[in-house]
Formats: sequence, C-alpha cells, structure tokens
Amino acid sequence: MKPQESAVEGMLRRDCILLAVFLLAALGINAFVVLETLPIVDDPGLRAGIVVVFAAAMLVLAGAMFWVGRHLFRNRTEVYGEDLHYQQLIKEQKGGGAA
Repeated sequence: MKPQESAVEGMLRRDCILLAVFLLAALGINAFVVLETLPIVDDPGLRAGIVVVFAAAMLVLAGAMFWVGRHLFRNRTEVYGEDLHYQQLIKEQKGGGAA
C-alpha cells in the first residue's frame, strides 16, 4: 500500500469513528430527554406522538450518518486526496518560509 493510500485509509477510519461516536452521543442525549419528558406528559396520545417523533428523528439522523459514511467510503481518494495535497502544500510553504 502506498503512503498516500495508507494516509487516506487512516483518515477514513478516523472520520467513520467520529461519525459513530457522534451518532451514539446524539442517540443517548435524545433518548435521555425523551425518557425524562414522558413521565411529565399525562396524555397517552401525546406520549405516543413524542415517541414517534423521536423515533423518526433518530432514524433520519442514523440514515444521514450512514449516507455520509458511504459517500466518504466510495469517494475516499477524491475527498482525502485533496486534503492530503493541500496539507503537503502547507508543509512546503512553512518549510520554504523558514529557510
């Protein structure tokens, strides 16, 4: 594996981990809020509505995270290759300016 391919795979792995952590944090925080809200609400219809809205929102969030991850995985060379190119240019400019 070339050094650039290895760097791209590393960046992809870190971004996927970051997406997973963000998704779990969002699910946890929103689940906590829903669980704390439900005992306050007396109407069973309203409770059901809150649960349905929570489930729909979390499903959309999880789907969006999945599609972002899929986009990064499928286009990793273009997405991260450009980042690596500009990181290299910045390093060269810093190195050239110090000499």
